[in-house]
Amino acid sequence: MSRPKFKPGDRVVVWIAQRDDVREGDGGTVIRVSKGPSTLDAYYLDVILDSGIRMGHYHSGTFQHEEYYNPDIPF
Repeated sequence: MSRPKFKPGDRVVVWIAQRDDVREGDGGTVIRVSKGPSTLDAYYLDVILDSGIRMGHYHSGTFQHEEYYNPDIPF
């Protein structure tokens, strides 16, 4: 079983925006990491964005570590 790539306190940016009020590149802080319900190595994050928006229980693939995010390089 793999380990999550994020932990509470990590700074992240939204990579895949799934809401109208959130944009790619919006930054925030991880407040919780939980294991998905399946046997797959899926993890879900609760993140508070700098704008105050709470993104609860989003797949970890929605985010990138802030230090690795470069808006000039498309994913």
